[in-house]
Amino acid sequence: MRTHAPAFLISALIHLALLLFFVFVGVSLLPRQGPPEETLAISLHMFQPPPPAPVVQAPESELAPLPPPPEPVIEIPPEPVEQPPPPPKPEPRPRPQPQRVVKPKPSPPVPTEQAKEEVSPVALEQKQQKQQKQQKQQKQQKQQKEVTPAPPPMADESLLRRVEEAYKNALRQAIERHKGYPRRAIRLRQEGEATVGFSIRRDGSITDLRVVESSGSALLDRAALEAVRQVDGRLPIPEEIERETWVFTLPINYALR
Repeated sequence: MRTHAPAFLISALIHLALLLFFVFVGVSLLPRQGPPEETLAISLHMFQPPPPAPVVQAPESELAPLPPPPEPVIEIPPEPVEQPPPPPKPEPRPRPQPQRVVKPKPSPPVPTEQAKEEVSPVALEQKQQKQQKQQKQQKQQKQQKEVTPAPPPMADESLLRRVEEAYKNALRQAIERHKGYPRRAIRLRQEGEATVGFSIRRDGSITDLRVVESSGSALLDRAALEAVRQVDGRLPIPEEIERETWVFTLPINYALR
């Protein structure tokens, strides 16, 4: 659009000028009857666009001065502060060295006439024989101590039986003394006989305790086992009875009166 505008304007001005020219020529040929009219001068300069307004520049004095550029800031590193030197370490005191005590070497014994006689081969043989005899005696004493003499057999078998019966009776009585009747079993009117089995060692300790035959009531069975436990370790086997372990099967009766 900008390229065609000046050409169109120029052509329009040319046509307008021609038209005005012909009009002016025709008017001049017409007869003049009155006073001459004032003619209007028309020129092409009247149809030209006004010139652009001139750019008024302010004088240099009126222009505000530009601020000066900022000066570069130069950072100055702080000067290192000198630290005071560390105090000198105290010198270690020398340890006192222990004084070595020189022990005098013992002087070798001066051989006497008696010592010379003992060192003779005959004296050495006698010493060896004495040592061998002492060693044999010590061995014999040790063997005698290690071999334990067997106990003498019982002269009377009836005495052994009486001892065994006495031990059994003592065991039954001890168990009966510690036998308790459970209160619940009394309320339920429970009765019966529980047979218990157990083993007694020589020191009287009881092992392998069990119910061989039940009384029909769990309360009475537990009471019978507890009665035997109360005798544990109280009745060691007598020395006359040659048994290390003795097995018993004992009935314990519970009856209401």
